[in-house]
Amino acid sequence: FFLVFRAFDDFTPVDVVNLSERLFNAPVRPDIVHQVVVWQLAKRRQGTHCTKGRAEVSGSGKKMRPQKGQGTARVSDKRNPVWRGGGVVHGPKPRSYYYPLPRNVRRNGLRAALTSKFAHGRVWILQSGELSGDPKTKRIRDIMR
Repeated sequence: FFLVFRAFDDFTPVDVVNLSERLFNAPVRPDIVHQVVVWQLAKRRQGTHCTKGRAEVSGSGKKMRPQKGQGTARVSDKRNPVWRGGGVVHGPKPRSYYYPLPRNVRRNGLRAALTSKFAHGRVWILQSGELSGDPKTKRIRDIMR
């Protein structure tokens, strides 16, 4: 059984509800919660990073100096990654960081997180989510502490 409160700024009990054992009494598995959190953060990544390789950098493809006879090391063109202004070797390219996570793992992660929060008294059920006066996030944060 769990108490239902009136609103964010009015914590007077209004009703009593029976919560699902399956949802709020699941085994707490930190490994599964970690998997789900990493998956959520990965799929949220934008992945628009990009660097130019030696083929994409502007500059001539002409050989900088003759292969032999100069007394210095042999070099190819100015776009070589060794040179300043050259391309980047194996640099990041735009890609998606999404990977599939089984639906049951996602569900078990949510159950484990809710069970943990419930066990530590961090789950509240409100009849109304309205705030009287100025609806500021700071006020909700202060109330939840």
